[in-house]
Formats: sequence, C-alpha cells, structure tokens
Amino acid sequence: MKAAVITGPGDIEITTLDDPAPGPREVVVEVVANGLCGTDLHILQGEFAPKLPIVPGHEFAGEVVAVGSAVTELAVGARVAVDPSLYCFECHYCRIGRGNLCERWGAIGVTSPGAAAEFVAAPVANCALLPDTVRTEDAALIEPLSCAIRGYDVLRSRLASRVLVYGAGTMGLMMLQLAKATGAASVDVVDLNPERLATARQLGCSSGAASADELLRPRYGWDLVVDATGNAHAIQDALGRVGKGGTYLQFGVADYAARATIEPYRIYNQEITITGSMAVLHSFERAADLFATGVIDPDVFISDRLSRPCRHIPVCPATPCTHSRRTGPTPKYVQYEGAGPARREHAPDAAGPALRANDGNVTTGPSGVPGRDHPLPGGPRPQDPDPAPSRRLRVTARTERTPTMTDQIRRVLVRSLDDITIEHVSAPTPGDDELLVRTTVVGVCGSDTHAAAGHHPFIDLPYRPGHEAVGVVAATGTAAEGYEPGDRVIIEPNLYCGVCPQCVSGRYNICQELKVFGCQTPGAMTDLFTIPAGRVHRVPEGMTDIEAALVEPLATPVHAVAKAGDLTGRTVVVLGAGPIGLLVLAAARHAGATKIAVTDLLPGKRDRALRLGADAALPADAADLIEQAHAALGGPADVVFDCVTREQSMAQAIDLVTKGGTVIVVGVGAAGATPVRLDLVQDREIRIEGTLMYTGDDYRTAMSLIASGAVNTAEIVTATYPLADAARAFAASVDPEQVKVLVTVDAP
Repeated sequence: MKAAVITGPGDIEITTLDDPAPGPREVVVEVVANGLCGTDLHILQGEFAPKLPIVPGHEFAGEVVAVGSAVTELAVGARVAVDPSLYCFECHYCRIGRGNLCERWGAIGVTSPGAAAEFVAAPVANCALLPDTVRTEDAALIEPLSCAIRGYDVLRSRLASRVLVYGAGTMGLMMLQLAKATGAASVDVVDLNPERLATARQLGCSSGAASADELLRPRYGWDLVVDATGNAHAIQDALGRVGKGGTYLQFGVADYAARATIEPYRIYNQEITITGSMAVLHSFERAADLFATGVIDPDVFISDRLSRPCRHIPVCPATPCTHSRRTGPTPKYVQYEGAGPARREHAPDAAGPALRANDGNVTTGPSGVPGRDHPLPGGPRPQDPDPAPSRRLRVTARTERTPTMTDQIRRVLVRSLDDITIEHVSAPTPGDDELLVRTTVVGVCGSDTHAAAGHHPFIDLPYRPGHEAVGVVAATGTAAEGYEPGDRVIIEPNLYCGVCPQCVSGRYNICQELKVFGCQTPGAMTDLFTIPAGRVHRVPEGMTDIEAALVEPLATPVHAVAKAGDLTGRTVVVLGAGPIGLLVLAAARHAGATKIAVTDLLPGKRDRALRLGADAALPADAADLIEQAHAALGGPADVVFDCVTREQSMAQAIDLVTKGGTVIVVGVGAAGATPVRLDLVQDREIRIEGTLMYTGDDYRTAMSLIASGAVNTAEIVTATYPLADAARAFAASVDPEQVKVLVTVDAP
C-alpha cells in the first residue's frame, strides 16, 4: 500500500509499505478520510517525539475490509470512525478508568502506523459504527470532536456560563459549538486571523476580536476561559481573564519549553480553577452520536478536501494544493484516500515534496440576606464609636446588663506588629437586624499577623482585628430573630451582598463585594461588638468556648477538603504544618484519606503533625522531598493541599501530585506570579483549584467535627492571652513554633 511516512523533523515521503493484517481482535480499515491535526504538525516539526519513522494520521474514518479471527462486532463493509487511543489496561491509571493518562499511552498515528495510508489496522473496540446519515468522508471530524467533549467534561460547565475561547481554529470552533449546545449565555472568541473570526461569527459566537481587550467584558468576568492555541502569549493573557469562581482550561497543545505565570493569591482569593485536558476519555462514542445530530457542520469545519491523486499533503497555507476544494477558512485539512481497491492504481508512485512546518497558526444568600433594595445584614457596617441613640433594643428576662451610651469598652487597634494598643470607645448599639455580642474568646489568625506586618493583600492598616470569635448575645435589635440574650454564638465573618451571581448560586464566600468582619470592618477583639444576626451560629451544647474558637479556622480546611472531592481511599500531601495545615490533616483524615504526608521546615511542627495522625512528616526543604513523599504514600499523591502558597511550594505541589490529581491552594499566597509549565497541567490533567474561606455548610461540618472529638484541640491551641495582652498574643503568633494563639475576654 501507499503511505506517507515522517522520516525525520521536517521530512516526509510517500512510499510503499506492506498491507496491514488484523490481529485476532483487530480490523483493517480502508481509509476514506484522514484529517490533518496540529499534533501531526508537531510530530513533523520535531516538537513531539514519537519514534521515527512513523506513518501519521489519527483522525480518520473508512470502511472495514478485513476482520480478525475473534471479531464478531463488525463485518467487512462496515463504515467506521476510529478512536486512535491505545491503552495498556494494566497500569494504575487504566485500572481507575483514566486511560488517557495511561503510563504506556499510545495512539494510532502517533506511536503506531496511522491513517496517512491506504489501510490501517485498529482494535475493534476503538471503532464506532457510522449511521447512514453520516458521510464517511466527513467522519474524520469525530476524533477532534471527542477531544473537545473531553475538554468540556473537565470544565464542569454550568448553564448560562459566560465563555471566552482563545483560538478560532478547528478545536476552538468546536469548543464554541459545544458551549452553545450546552447552554452558554455567551461565547466570545479571540483570534488574530480575520477569516477565522468570520467563521466564528458564522457559527454564532457572541462577539469576536483580535484581542480580549476589544471585547465587552461581562459584568462579573468570564466563567470559563479556554485556550485552544497553545501559544504562550495567548495563554498568559487568557489566565488573567477568568472571573471569580471561574475555570481556565488548557486545551491547546503548548510547547514543552513554554512557561506561563499564575498568581497563587488570585487563585486562592477568587477560587479560580486551572486545569488541563488530555486527548480522549470515554468521549468517542458520545462524539459519534453528537456528530450524527449535526452539532457541527462538516462543510464549515473542513477547509480543504484532497483527492487521492494529489501528491501534496498540505500542512499550512504555504503549501497549496491545486486539487484542493476550499470550503472555508478554518485550518482543518482532510486528505481523501478514496474507497475500494479500484482506486489503488491512482495512488502516487513517487514521494511528494518535503513538507514545511506551519509557522503560525441561597438564591438570595443565607437566611437574613435580602436584595439591594433592603438593608444588608450581610453587608459591611463599620462600628461607630458614637452610635445614634435612636436605635432600639429588645430586652427580655434573660438579657445581660444592657450597655448604656456612657459605657466605655476596650478594643484592639493594630497599626503595625510593633504598635498594637487598646483603645477605649463607646459601647456599640445594635441595629434592628443585629446582635450585640460580648466576646469571650477570639483567635489570632495568620491573616492578622500578615496584616500587622503590612503584607496582607486586602487588609489595610490600621485595623481592628477579630474574625475568629465566640461570645454571648448581650442584646438584640428589634428585627433580629432566632437569638435571645444569653445565647452562646460563633460568628461567621464573611459579609456579602446577596445579589451577585456568586451569592445567588450559594458561593457567597467569593461574593463580588465580599468584606470580612474583623478585616475590613471593626472586629471582635473587643469587649462588645455588633454583627448581623444572619452571620452567627449557635454554639453546640457541651462545646467549650476554646473549642468553639476553632470552628472558624477549621471551616476553611473543611471547605478545601470538600472542593477536593471524595477522599475515600485516596492519598494526600499537606504542605505546611501551621494551624491551617494541621486542621486540613484532621479534615482530610475524617473525609477518608488513607495516607497523609505533611511537610514543614520545623521539626517541632513535623512532630506535632505525627501526633495528630500524619502517616509521614517530611522536611519541606529536603532535596529528595518528592522521592520521600512517594515512598511514604506508595506513589504520587492524589491530592496536594498547599497551605504555604509560595513559588517553591506551588512547584512542589505540581511535582507531588499524580496524573489526573488535584492541587488545592489553601494558603493566602504572596503577591506576585509563579511560573508553571502548563504543558504538564494539560498532559497530566492536573487540576489547580483555589479555595477561599467557607460557607454555612462548612461551618456546620466544622462544629460537628469538633463536637465529635475528631480534632485534638489541645494540640492546636498552644497559647492564650487576656485582651489586655493582645500585643503579646500577636507576638506569640509570629513565633513559628506556635500553632493557634487565642485571646480571652473577661467581662469588663
């Protein structure tokens, strides 16, 4: 048979090879149509390194002309499209259903002879029978469509998402079509090529431009951003376009040497997800079914159709073919091989010219949070030292002594780590929908010490701290329901608008207008404070105030663990053994993780991690950290929780996680960018996901864990100080040997 063979970088020739013979569970397909993919170009350019020589061609369809001795599913004459994926079915990833990450992954046309030939052998299991409504010459598009479907599986898109696609080539346009078919509210496209943008508009994109700056940005940004270019500059720009709670998909094949920078703090603070999509996984049959419905128009997607006698296999517009039939400006070239033995005499009998590489190419939030036309009990309400005396109190038989306007209270004021003082101000009075709470215990958080040092991204100095607080209701406003004076409560400090898309979808922790009690508003490191009634939880019976003070810091790890998915039977690495890292350890163990390794620079913290149940505690600066962790866990980790979030820890997290694994960004990252090889994210389908704070469900889970004894609070709380010694409490919290420092507040 005649075949095109890539013999070396930039070199291809037409030659004669033996006809393939089917194995017992294989068929031989006479190729009717074979698509030219970007992967073929990368192989030709020497950028993708299978063993050469190789017959390329992995997007193909044709007619079965021979079947193996054990094949019963197909007969000679059947028309099929073929999934090129070849798996070992023996490695860890194959056994867990992630064949696209197979340790011995191969593909027809990449690691074994492909369809740039008259005949090709394929496993019968890889063949999808074509219905009568699908033309064989169009069905080479099913393979790229199956890759796009896999990408959309990874995206986990929702109805009415705002989508931005970089690249209007074949794959970008397919992502456009899938976004429309799955209910996107809008799909915008970026491409430098005006003809491609015209095709995107023909296919119904909302808008198209040469730069995202020329597009009308959705009010809350794009929910899904897809790179289908593989171009480093496009990737970098795309990463910056993801809206709060959004997802970025690395879909285009990036060069192995390419780097992009990510912003760990932004990933954390906005709960952004970065992920990749590798080839085909459980999507080929679905692609065949979807293709039959006409979800894509072959005459739009196939730009060049070549007949068998043509001696050229065009790889870019610079290698024109006078026999091609142009039907559109998109870069999908399909080489017709024809069908039937009679056509074999028309195959070229000499090699064509060498090919040139292609140079360019809640609905309203939780209870008590109304819309904008009403007072916002979840919204910020700075405490005025001289509140208006017209506010009314509801006093019952259970009330504590109600403060009068002449009462003075103590409140901590932080100007810097070296300037923490106690100010005396008038006692606040609750608004109609607020509670007046007397503080009993309040925690000093890492956010507090970062802010005091002037390093926190969203806490400005001076500020009045206290967001990890427990107290007793002293009085209630006239409209505050559900609580009475004397009730013990824990505050949930996130103050949100209740009307933005994140709030109405239940993700109020990433509210567009989010403020945090004790960070942007005066907090609970004081004798008395006011807070909306909708932002507190009742302390469970039997739980001490010290234990209750750990609910807020535990809720963050609970939220992070929930975002990681089901941890039952999975292995975990926790980077950092500070309070959050140790609480992640507890939450992950409770969630079913079988083996957990914790890393830290300090031996004392590593010892504490072991006492709290870690299976291994490893030095974070060890040169062989990756090898030590793999040995402790029996292989790469399924999930890595980065509770440090610095450039080094992010690099470690990506190296530690398994193919198809997840990196959860938990720590408040330092400002600035971290370089990442996004080809690793794509090829290994790693998911990098930010996690910010918590919601009410996480709070309730955290309370349940503490009440059950799943958290050893004695190991977590390492020091307590009275309110008068708040400066010493901050100093202790900076001490790396400390874990959680608390401030206790006695009644004045």
